[in-house]
Amino acid sequence: HGFMKGLGAPMLALGHFNVLPAKIPPMVQPTQSTVENALANDWANIGADFHVVVKAYGEELEQAK
Repeated sequence: HGFMKGLGAPMLALGHFNVLPAKIPPMVQPTQSTVENALANDWANIGADFHVVVKAYGEELEQAK
């Protein structure tokens, strides 16, 4: 393994490699004005998800009876 890497070393050291230009996506501007608003929105979404899951679990328990 080391011998083969040694044979390839001159190519890696003296070779010239072209890299295609990278396309950088545009920056997205945040819609929230403050960190507090962003966190409040996140917690509201988490709470809404919990309500949906608990309701679905309750309905599943009712159907199992």
